[in-house]
Amino acid sequence: MAVVNFWLTGDESSPERACLARKAQAHYGINLRPAQVTDAPALERTALAFDAQRTLPEQFRQFIRALVRTTGVEQGNAYLSYAMLRQIVLDQEKRLQDILGNTVIETGPDFTARLKQVVEKADRGSLPKATVPVQKLAQALLQQTRDGTLSSEQYLAFTRLGEDLMSAMKSYDPDIAHFSRALKDMLDDTLETTLHRNGKEEALASFRKVRQQEKNLLVLRELARLRNNYSMFAPYKLDEVLLDVYGDRIDQASDDIKDLAEIGTTFLQGTPRSGESFLIPLFNSLAWMAVALGHRLVTYCRTALKPGSERKR
Repeated sequence: MAVVNFWLTGDESSPERACLARKAQAHYGINLRPAQVTDAPALERTALAFDAQRTLPEQFRQFIRALVRTTGVEQGNAYLSYAMLRQIVLDQEKRLQDILGNTVIETGPDFTARLKQVVEKADRGSLPKATVPVQKLAQALLQQTRDGTLSSEQYLAFTRLGEDLMSAMKSYDPDIAHFSRALKDMLDDTLETTLHRNGKEEALASFRKVRQQEKNLLVLRELARLRNNYSMFAPYKLDEVLLDVYGDRIDQASDDIKDLAEIGTTFLQGTPRSGESFLIPLFNSLAWMAVALGHRLVTYCRTALKPGSERKR
């Protein structure tokens, strides 16, 4: 496929686009069609006319498998079922329990001040119905950290699936979701500081990895809400969801999920049509390839017939 891509599009795809296409296939197992790779105006217009750039169901499944792997699951599932997402959460909780052991998180005055800042921002920028859940979560944290510490057991209980914090982070209200995630970020920052201060660098590295996988799982949960009746969504939506989840911390998103967002935005157009006969996209692709072949032959002939290209007699 890589050879076909190059022969049909030649040097008419930008180096950056061609490099990203190779990464999509080699690193993430997403097989792109030549019509999706080219950005030559003539070929792109033809591809649009033949609907040859549209994301196919199999490409969507490849995209989902790659996304699921960002959560720490080696064998990525091709469907975003809630049962699968729940199992990933439970696996991540188990890994956290092993990493933290009997760690005591040191909170102190700085933690309290930052906690109050989150609540104040929620008060200023949210409706009362959004502020109340955030205030309750903050108050619960203050109660548990009165002595300036928080045990790993308390941390795990507070962040466990089904508890108030995790429910708020998944809220359909964007303000509740945003500020509850800010509380979680603040709590995790404090935990990282404690591990570093106590010289637990190995545990810190492991925690950061799981923390990033938790964020990626949150991204998957948001994407799951965008599914149509066939459990599919437009892959380019990943870029928007990343901004919603990470906010001003977008630079902290993992490289793999940022790559997938770029791949989705650049190559995977529209929502796949489940149940469509494979013959329709196959015909569209073959029709485009015939036009692209003609385009390449015309370009070659023009180059060959230029005065400077004639063989000297």
